[in-house]
Amino acid sequence: MTDDLGAGQIYVPADSPMRPLWDAIRKLPCPMVKYPNVALQGEPRPEVGDIHPSQPWQPIGAKVDGSPDVSVNHIVPKVELLYLPRFLELSPEHMWEVIHGALNLQWLPTRVSRFNKGARHAEDMVGVDEGWKQQQIALQHHKRGELTEIINALADCAVH
Repeated sequence: MTDDLGAGQIYVPADSPMRPLWDAIRKLPCPMVKYPNVALQGEPRPEVGDIHPSQPWQPIGAKVDGSPDVSVNHIVPKVELLYLPRFLELSPEHMWEVIHGALNLQWLPTRVSRFNKGARHAEDMVGVDEGWKQQQIALQHHKRGELTEIINALADCAVH
């Protein structure tokens, strides 16, 4: 799949016809806030003191409550999903499931997630291990293809 969205941050302009949809999606309850302690991308949630491959020089810290300072991160940013072919043909329920499905999620140290919040492409991430970044570039490309296939299948099954 080619990436026709260009470099840099993807956003939905205020005057875009998709803006009301984007605003509604951003206001929906987000399961990431209290995400369960489950494996994502085949990896368990890191524990305090673990080393994450994104920053192997710095162990995972602890939040105030003692839990690991990690967060759930979208591999393909959710705003980019709006621009994938046929996404807008999905029902609101399927849109939500595609956006927040575990297929597109991974655990990241919170500091990595926050510092790179605006980076759309994995290659734009900073402050991370170069080898891990290369793996993320490949993972993001792969997930974009998988999500496009899922969106097509869901759109094909939609009752009109």
